[in-house]
Amino acid sequence: MTGVPVRGVLLACGGMTTDVGALPKTEKTSWGTVFVLALATLIAASEISLSSFTLPLIGAEFEVSPGATAWVLLAYTLPSAALALPAGRWVDGADLRVVYLAGLAGIGVFSVLGVLAPNLPLLLAARVLLGLVSVGFMACTMPALVRAVRPEERGRAMGWLMAVMTLGATGAAPLGGWVAAEFGWRAVFLIKMPLLVVVAVAGARLLRRGDGRVPLPGRGLLGEGAVLGGAMTALVLSVELVDVALVPAVVVLVVAVVLGVVWARLRASRPVVAVLRSAMAGLPALVLTLFAVSTGLTSFVLPYFVSDVMRADAGLLGTAVLCWVGVMSLVTPVAGGVVDRIGPLPVAAVGAALVGVAILLHLPLGADAGLGDLAWRLALLGLGAGLLNPAVSTAVLRSVPDEQAGVAGGLTNTARTVGLVLAPAVSAAAWSAGGFRGAIGLLAGVACAAFVVAAGAVVTGRRTRSSD
Repeated sequence: MTGVPVRGVLLACGGMTTDVGALPKTEKTSWGTVFVLALATLIAASEISLSSFTLPLIGAEFEVSPGATAWVLLAYTLPSAALALPAGRWVDGADLRVVYLAGLAGIGVFSVLGVLAPNLPLLLAARVLLGLVSVGFMACTMPALVRAVRPEERGRAMGWLMAVMTLGATGAAPLGGWVAAEFGWRAVFLIKMPLLVVVAVAGARLLRRGDGRVPLPGRGLLGEGAVLGGAMTALVLSVELVDVALVPAVVVLVVAVVLGVVWARLRASRPVVAVLRSAMAGLPALVLTLFAVSTGLTSFVLPYFVSDVMRADAGLLGTAVLCWVGVMSLVTPVAGGVVDRIGPLPVAAVGAALVGVAILLHLPLGADAGLGDLAWRLALLGLGAGLLNPAVSTAVLRSVPDEQAGVAGGLTNTARTVGLVLAPAVSAAAWSAGGFRGAIGLLAGVACAAFVVAAGAVVTGRRTRSSD
């Protein structure tokens, strides 16, 4: 990748809907706003962990297969994966306060419609609409954070935001299971309502009032969203087909790649492509994707290892995973402060190295492994992830002008989503080819690649600064 005058390209290309004058300088960080943004994004982040507990109950009530109920999750996640980048660009030209409040209102309305759905098709329709309003609402996070936080404290703010999201999303999982067991699946979709009201009222008070402008997406932005949406949908479908029919899965994956190339050549996509070509944005985004792929360790490899090799129940892994989440939540705010002092890229490189080491340390595990053996390894994994996550997000945010923070948010959301979609397919293929140790070796290799890319970004950044 080569350096690109990102600001100039962002201002010159068509498809941008905002007046790109510099934002007013933030004199004092509003930590109350940061906390409210963290709680607000928790609503969207916990939607998957909560909804997963409803699938068996939905299948039983509507008499559909497990494969059909999986679309309850996909109907929500696909719009987010497909439209994060266009939504990020669109929200840069809108009144954030209006989009934030409208998004929360839409989440409430479509959640209730899902609760009232009498059959699966109507439930899926409500979930698609919920995903659409959620992606616009989530696009507000980065721009709102930029307006509320001084530049020298953004790493710390990013760390606190991610810590609250991580703890909350994890805590929501057992809550969803309990509510589903006691009150049925429909009640699960209503758990977020009290928090939704709180963050709506607080956000209305704390977010800066704008000019009330919410422009309609232009034809270029809609076309970009359609092509990118097709690419993301094909990518997800290719992953879903891997275990069913390999050849169709490969064909669909090729379609995803072709649509991705078409998207990159669209005139409306040039601002984002310019950001991606900039090493200071494109390399951290690649690190985030690689890291997300490596999470196949906890989402696929360890569950099968505990079940098939250790012959233990899922409760043992659930307890061990708490070490991962707990350490990550504690480290993330501290890491954000370190990012503000020494810069995001060195912190990201150290985090990626620790993730790779933590994955490699799973290689000696065998059937006689116990809770302690898993716990300390996952704690080390949490340390690496806690360093990497806020560092990478801050690096991407720093790579664009403040008035284009929505682009940064869309880029990080898309990079993370692509990795999370690929993680189970990559892990499953490695397990099939080489068993547990083959999967560990591949995922450790992915994490090591993330370290190499992050280290390369550090070197590139230093060269750029020395030449300036």
